[in-house]
Amino acid sequence: SNPGGAVTGVQTCALPILHHPDWTTFRWMLEEMRISLFAQELKTSLPVSDKRLEKFWTEKLQSTLPPA
Repeated sequence: SNPGGAVTGVQTCALPILHHPDWTTFRWMLEEMRISLFAQELKTSLPVSDKRLEKFWTEKLQSTLPPA
């Protein structure tokens, strides 16, 4: 029995693809994009744009997705 529906044990990610290094890079690129859009005075640690994000997606990530 699991009173109250509490989470027990170690939970694993349903999408192991999210632990792929390229996905981590893409996530950080998105964070940098947010900074460039909403907190420009902070500057970004790497150049980022919608074109760079799209290129990274097409060249690195699209092929890592499971078939639909």
